[in-house]
Amino acid sequence: MCSSDRGQEGDDWIRLIVPMSIRDISDRRQSAINRATIVQVDRRRKDFEEPERLLKRLDGEIGIIRSWQLGKLFLLAIRAMAAMPGMLIRSSNSRKCRATAVYTNLSEPIGRLGLPRQGNSFLSGKLFIRSFDYVGPVRAGTPIYLAIQKHVDQTRVSMHYDPRVIVASQAEKLLARYVGRLIKLAGSSEEPN
Repeated sequence: MCSSDRGQEGDDWIRLIVPMSIRDISDRRQSAINRATIVQVDRRRKDFEEPERLLKRLDGEIGIIRSWQLGKLFLLAIRAMAAMPGMLIRSSNSRKCRATAVYTNLSEPIGRLGLPRQGNSFLSGKLFIRSFDYVGPVRAGTPIYLAIQKHVDQTRVSMHYDPRVIVASQAEKLLARYVGRLIKLAGSSEEPN
């Protein structure tokens, strides 16, 4: 989430960047990352005073975007920018604040690797791979990067932070609160690794 540039009232606006799957039945064997887009919506700070109403309105807007297939506009814009020399590079080097979320299921691509299995572990040469961490793309200047992964019955939460933007004690507190909220949402008393 970021404040958008709105002149003198800029501090009153918050831009939400919402990930949205555009998968259909023909994509069921692909990872979600292959068919995703993002939607940007601007809201005033006062809209966050009633979270249930805010979420209901966002859900309605996303439903309209999905039914009219407007989510493809982002993909078309990226393609158009790529066709203009230097445009995509200039856009990706922008210093504007951005947030990104990626939801994906990597079980199909990993399954296609053909690594032998022994119980819940993969065998690679003489090594047993019992657990692993995925690392997504982290853009330079990204203050915080959070990753959640689930493999078999193990959930892992990883965080990368830029110490030029946030100090270690703040990062630890943020991670603890984030994990606490995840546990509360899951209705579980078990701590992730």
